[in-house]
Amino acid sequence: MKKAIFSILILILSISIASASIDVEYRCHSKNCLEGTDIDYSFIIYNNIDKKIDIKDVFLKETETNRILEYYEISERILPKESKSFNFTSKIKAPNKGYTFYFYPCFTTVISNQSHITEAGTVCGEVVKSFTTIPLSKIECTTDKECSNNEYCNTDLLKCKPTECQRFEIIRNHKCAGLSIYILPLLGIIIILIVITLFRRKHKKGDENEENEEESETKLNSEEDIATEDNNIEEESNDNEDKEEQYQHPLD
Repeated sequence: MKKAIFSILILILSISIASASIDVEYRCHSKNCLEGTDIDYSFIIYNNIDKKIDIKDVFLKETETNRILEYYEISERILPKESKSFNFTSKIKAPNKGYTFYFYPCFTTVISNQSHITEAGTVCGEVVKSFTTIPLSKIECTTDKECSNNEYCNTDLLKCKPTECQRFEIIRNHKCAGLSIYILPLLGIIIILIVITLFRRKHKKGDENEENEEESETKLNSEEDIATEDNNIEEESNDNEDKEEQYQHPLD
């Protein structure tokens, strides 16, 4: 009989304590919830019973190992049908493995009526909470420059990932780029070379024309000189003949 009564009391205590519930919210100060950076926790405790509850502490308990991740001592009383929030700031720790914490929010309480304490125990949330962090040991990069040429830095995971490009794209500075970035400058260079070649040809042709004109002029001058010289020789010959005709021997 005594055992039955004791079992009923335990059941009543469990139901009473379970009627007080807890939830937790968190906010990382860094984008990636990076290990060692600040994180804000907000514990919300609901008193859904008709008795007052005194809160002794709040904590986070890891699901797999029952390791206490965060622990805060408090001394607060919550009246029936009320709720209270308790805010704390801490540093993010690294998980034992992987990137994600899985945990329950819990609190230790004493439940009492107007005259005396009726129950005491620990209450944990029924829903498993989790958040993903990046341990410092897992960081591969923070910028693209820390990755190889055909990779980029995934700033969400802080890991180097392969750069995957579409057809007719190439990897340039860790990113995909269309071939047009090379084709347009190449066309510009080709056009410049064509213009230079045409200019040189035109200039060369002009030089050849000048040389031909100079050669023609030189040849013409040479022919004129020869003609002049022939005329001079012919004139001298005629003068000699005239002199011979005019000269007569004294015996003639």
